[in-house]
Amino acid sequence: MRNSKHALFRKSLLSADLSPMIDLVFLLLIFFMVSSKLVTIRQDPRVTVPDASSAIIPDATKDRLVLNILPNGDIAGESGKLIDLESVTDLISARKASTPNLQLHLRTDRGTLHENVKKVIDAASKAGVNKVHFATRN
Repeated sequence: MRNSKHALFRKSLLSADLSPMIDLVFLLLIFFMVSSKLVTIRQDPRVTVPDASSAIIPDATKDRLVLNILPNGDIAGESGKLIDLESVTDLISARKASTPNLQLHLRTDRGTLHENVKKVIDAASKAGVNKVHFATRN
């Protein structure tokens, strides 16, 4: 009798079908890819941001307008196209109309004079944007 029980267990070996598990993994992967929001900040390769050992990485980067200030004082928009100081005020005013909590994200080159940075901040202030974030690297 004992031999017959062992024979019974040997015949009914358990096997697991992993195909539903693989389907589930792919569905979860697709779900997370679709539901996640990628945050991108366009970086102008002509700008080398200054180093800052105590830089703080912001939690959220939504509602930001990115402006790049080149070493010679020229201002480039998010697309990389050069714009003048008056256009900065117009651009910020237009964006502020659609985004009430607009913040300015300045990427200034480490060789940019402070007076050029101050002009852009003043133009943003005239347009109603008082929150300015500076890009740095650790």
